[in-house]
Amino acid sequence: MCAGVQKERMEPEDMYVLSHSGSVLSAPSPKPWPHKPPKCSDCDPLFKKVSLVQENKHEWLKLL
Repeated sequence: MCAGVQKERMEPEDMYVLSHSGSVLSAPSPKPWPHKPPKCSDCDPLFKKVSLVQENKHEWLKLL
């Protein structure tokens, strides 16, 4: 998680689900005031890159 997010307090309904192309498949519902509306992490490009590297690693391991 990026700064300001306590991952231990995250619930599945608080998370965005993105496709490999980056489109939003599922978004969290807004919380009542005084909570800020949810937004997708600024670290999204980094998370996508890590996911892609992990997938490629698993594909290579299958070939061994």
